[in-house]
Amino acid sequence: MSDVPQNTIQKWQKIADHLLRLSAIGRLKWDDTAEHGKFVTSIGDNTVVLDEFDGVDKSGNHVPLIRISIRDFFDEEIDIFTDDDLGGDYYVRFKELLRVIERNSTGAERVLDELIEELDRMDLDTAPF
Repeated sequence: MSDVPQNTIQKWQKIADHLLRLSAIGRLKWDDTAEHGKFVTSIGDNTVVLDEFDGVDKSGNHVPLIRISIRDFFDEEIDIFTDDDLGGDYYVRFKELLRVIERNSTGAERVLDELIEELDRMDLDTAPF
């Protein structure tokens, strides 16, 4: 978005950094939506929707992009930006976050943790003392 003020881009970057950091430490919970691969989290009276789509970058190349949509209390979209608008390595960082969210939503990580816990317990039970 070339017509966006630099101040707005800085705000988007700050929001993105917070979303990534707070998600990584478990302070933000992301929920599935009716659309596959689209996730939402609530922050105060607002929601943030995160998804990946096939788009066109600033150079005109067809590439996968991460979209961040900000919605107000009435579920009206008040702002939207992509990782390409942010510059840097935001695509890689958000792509990893999407992978974690998807695995958590399927329960895969929980099951792996349970298996490891049980296997560790079994290993302790058979360890010679």
